[in-house]
Amino acid sequence: MLLYISSNENIGIFDFLSNENGMVIKKLSGTFSLKQFVIYDMRSFNHYSYVAIDLKALKDNKDEIIEAIVAFKSMFSSRVIFYIEDIKKNESLIERLVEQGVYNILSADEVEDLKGEIQKSISNSGMSKRDIQLKLNKLNGKQCYMPEYSFEKKDIKIAITGAAQKVGATTIAMNLCNYLASIGASVCYVEANNHDHIKKLPSSYAGMVVKEDCIIYNGVKYLSLNASNDEEYHFVIYDMGVIERKTINAINNKCDVSILCATAKPYEIEEYDKAVQLLDDDKVNTIFSFIQENEKVRLKEQYRNVFFAEYAPDLFDGDANKNIFSKIFKNYITEKSYEKERGLFLMGKGKLLNCLYNMQLSMRATLVINYLINRSNKELTCFPAIKTIAKDCNISTRTVQRALKDLLDAGVIKKENRYRENGGQSSNLYTLVFDGENKEKESLEIKKEETEKIDEVEVNEELIMDTVDFNKYKSVGLEDSVNSEGKVDERKNHEYEENENLQEDIKNVSEELSIKRHNEKTKVLKITRNRGRGNDKKIRKSLDKCTWQGEYDNLVPP
Repeated sequence: MLLYISSNENIGIFDFLSNENGMVIKKLSGTFSLKQFVIYDMRSFNHYSYVAIDLKALKDNKDEIIEAIVAFKSMFSSRVIFYIEDIKKNESLIERLVEQGVYNILSADEVEDLKGEIQKSISNSGMSKRDIQLKLNKLNGKQCYMPEYSFEKKDIKIAITGAAQKVGATTIAMNLCNYLASIGASVCYVEANNHDHIKKLPSSYAGMVVKEDCIIYNGVKYLSLNASNDEEYHFVIYDMGVIERKTINAINNKCDVSILCATAKPYEIEEYDKAVQLLDDDKVNTIFSFIQENEKVRLKEQYRNVFFAEYAPDLFDGDANKNIFSKIFKNYITEKSYEKERGLFLMGKGKLLNCLYNMQLSMRATLVINYLINRSNKELTCFPAIKTIAKDCNISTRTVQRALKDLLDAGVIKKENRYRENGGQSSNLYTLVFDGENKEKESLEIKKEETEKIDEVEVNEELIMDTVDFNKYKSVGLEDSVNSEGKVDERKNHEYEENENLQEDIKNVSEELSIKRHNEKTKVLKITRNRGRGNDKKIRKSLDKCTWQGEYDNLVPP
């Protein structure tokens, strides 16, 4: 059952849940004080699984909203869902809500996207802190995207035990579950001991989904050892309590990774020494808690695969020891690389902008393409409405339309129409096909070809200048190749043949230079006409008196 505190404008956004999910929805529309509603009216929300709040319906300031949420979470276990239309304007409030553990924040512009967010917010795991962080990153135009991970195997069994009682095994186990869930893994916690701790959690932590034989919280499923489960997970964490001889065989033979929790107190280290000798050296990792700095060096030298836990009083804090967890599970977790499909975002900001500038796009097109880059996902697609682009870029919708046309003409983006289920047109899907590096290469290759042509002409000119006066060779006849003995002088004959070849080369070069001069004159004439119809005859006479020095646009008087 869902309670929706709504403004009159947004009263219908959850209606589809009644038809598609069969959910019962109670609506309260108008303007409300959340603080008054929660703290002073003392209404009971226990029979609601979800309480959705439209920010537009509240007249509280930010401090009052946070005060109301803190009070609500201390009294009730219902999941809180916020609908915030303008996240840019309310970024500071969102950050404060996240600090209070409110991650189910709806903000999509398009109907279909909003429906997707709503469905995720009422799912077992709900929206995660990571989802909100990604939203805020896009809002701020960050090009440093949060890493994403892949998990090659499933059903990785992890045994977590303690060398003695009260060494933090359960805290480490739950911290590990929340770390793995935060990076996208499916995780199951199994209480493989007789403590019955998980049954006591819902009374102290609001927002837990309690079912017949399990508890779901922040994307992690918590089970007792005897609970039935048909689902498949990436990781199954067994909290086995204090290590015992009867559990050693199961840990060594049935688990992929084992973590032994311990302290270095004199009366506990002996128990640790006994336990570590019984475990498989290749699988066991030790996490010590409450260790002084001067003790860490000694323990690292004495034992293998040793880590030192940070203080983490919160059972569901996946961040405190994430560096330790990432090292232990490096063989099972792979950070995705988008070097190929997302090469655009791996380019440095300066290099990206240089590529855009080299394309000589209009100012409006440059503004809009930067916006689309910031809004695009890992597939280099995005679908903002034209009004949204205009609002965020502070330009008119007509300017946005012209800019998009410029980008389409330049081949920088592709546009695809999108339609809703009822047949109505939604915002367009834009795919970035930006190939700035190749365009930059093409530009450099063109410049290189032009430079090579210029260099070639300069070499030919040097050939003419460095050649001995050709008139000298005109007077050389065949009779000069016969010596006084009446024999043909092969050296002189060869010299004559070379001179004849040289004459042909000079003729070819002269013709090429003549063509180049003609092209340069034509180029200057065209420029002059474009600037305002000058006197062509005067320009031609002036050009005839100039000499070409081998570089474009470089005609100087003799």
